[in-house]
Amino acid sequence: MMTHPSLTAKSKQQGVALIASLIIMLLMTILAISVFRSNNLLEKIAGNTREKQRALQSAQDALQYGEWWLQQSGSNLVPVPSCSATAVPTVIQVCPNNQDPGPTLANVSALKYFPYTPPNMASVTSGATGAIVKTGATINDVVYSSSPGFVIHYLGIVNSQKMFRVTAIGYGGGGGANGTQAIVQSIFLLGGSGAGATPTKNLGN
Repeated sequence: MMTHPSLTAKSKQQGVALIASLIIMLLMTILAISVFRSNNLLEKIAGNTREKQRALQSAQDALQYGEWWLQQSGSNLVPVPSCSATAVPTVIQVCPNNQDPGPTLANVSALKYFPYTPPNMASVTSGATGAIVKTGATINDVVYSSSPGFVIHYLGIVNSQKMFRVTAIGYGGGGGANGTQAIVQSIFLLGGSGAGATPTKNLGN
């Protein structure tokens, strides 16, 4: 009669240790993958935040220039009969109040902005052959996808003051019109003791 060796307590313990080791390895692998994905997500969030901040600062620069231009032009400004809805303006102009887009983001996104390039800003433009070239760039400059722009609308007379809406758009470092954008607005008054800009309103990124 054949006899079978019985499993000793030591053999059983070795089997349990092997299973436990495999489970621990599996958990460590899952943890490592999660950490890797989390790091990538944090990098993307940081990059998006940086581009939004750049776009907002770019828009603010254009807005301030538009307000400065209003101040320099004085209260005798007369709006043009109509601003083009298809062509980018080549000179600064004041659009009539019947073309005022208001604060609606969808409306202001479709405006044709007068391009303004702040001093020392590097932006990307298309070359004659379609190649992307840098304009105004120096070594290690932040290169924006496009120059910011602004548009001015005449709103009418309020308390003997001429009221204007200044809308400005700025871009981040990539993607152009399909990338990161920021649009800001302010209401500007000319004439009288209360002349100046109201608090700027950020319409979104």
